[in-house]
Amino acid sequence: MTETRKQKLRKNERKIFWISVLSGVGAINVVVTLFYLHRGLTLSQIFYLSIIYSIVTLLFEVPSSYMADRWGRKKTLLVGIVVLLLSWLVFLFAHSFLMFAVGTSFFAVYIACFSGTVEALLYDSRLELGQTEGSVSSLGRFHSGKRLTKILTPLLAAFLAKDLLEWQFQSLIAIDLVSVSVALFLTTRLTEANHFMDVEQSEKGIFRDAWGIILNNKLLLRTILHKTLIFISSFIAWRFYQKFFIDMGTSILVLGISVSLSQFSTFLFLQKAQYFSNRFGLTKIINTITFLFFLATFLFVIFMNISSQKFALLLLFFYQVAFFLEVSRTPFFSEIYNKASLSFNRSTTLSLVSLLKSILDIPLLFLAAIMVKFDISFPFYITFILALIVVLFLRLPKEIDTMNGKTV
Repeated sequence: MTETRKQKLRKNERKIFWISVLSGVGAINVVVTLFYLHRGLTLSQIFYLSIIYSIVTLLFEVPSSYMADRWGRKKTLLVGIVVLLLSWLVFLFAHSFLMFAVGTSFFAVYIACFSGTVEALLYDSRLELGQTEGSVSSLGRFHSGKRLTKILTPLLAAFLAKDLLEWQFQSLIAIDLVSVSVALFLTTRLTEANHFMDVEQSEKGIFRDAWGIILNNKLLLRTILHKTLIFISSFIAWRFYQKFFIDMGTSILVLGISVSLSQFSTFLFLQKAQYFSNRFGLTKIINTITFLFFLATFLFVIFMNISSQKFALLLLFFYQVAFFLEVSRTPFFSEIYNKASLSFNRSTTLSLVSLLKSILDIPLLFLAAIMVKFDISFPFYITFILALIVVLFLRLPKEIDTMNGKTV
């Protein structure tokens, strides 16, 4: 390997970090539920958009990751960034459920292109450079990049959209368009890492091997279900929490401050992911975080039933703590998934994980869409029950710490 190539591969990590930062600004997301309602959608329709997102992800997850493994991670990421740009353009002009469905579909394709692909490029870049240690640290920095702009963006978004006016929402989307355009430029500067693909392995079929890893590895299946159910429980609450707290009299500014504090805490934690991994081990830290997530949802439900109005700020605190806990697990799960897959099918394996999440998403989101019609607080019970199921039945065993692509 030439010194020039080494330098380019080393720069991948920094470029991926900033691509993650800029593509994940999501200024409109701070008030996205209120934006949907402003443009004429109902809470049930907002959940239906999430179902559409899951279905599109289901359709594009594996083809996009197969393309990443077969033809290149960089090309797949470029497609994803371009589609994300289209998504924000559609959102800028959408005023109907149909147009929002189109924009959501574009966003789902972007997620499908990035899911597993960016982590695979990061992981394989380190492998080609001979850096077999410290991958949790690298993955932690990547995931923390998604949080960096979200520390200040919520405050800016809360200030810009404090009156929930049309021009204020458009300003937030304009910020997202500019940031994604810069991310597109950085993506063109990435260097494709070798996949270490073996001809014999390739002939067996990337998809079949990746699927086999998941189906035949009982520990990996348990890990996937553990992560997925907690993620879905958190996502259901995120989908409508803005409306819930606004109805209780919480101001947009308070919501923005709470999001900023949660994102700042997440950023700091993810920067130290390697330290926590080395000190406690992957399974111990994941199980601990999951239990704390369950505790936060339990306390949320208890105080919500006592008096939502009286304990509004306390409920917001419990919600943001749960959000922080769910996101903070990400690099530890990424490390497990990467260790359980092989270089030549890593993107496909990681994307099949997302595919299984989408399958579980659909019925649970549909249930939430029905429940929210009766009472805006009802979907929070889904969040609590899913967390309870994971704590009782899906605790991760210590064997997962030493799991690899050959573990069954």
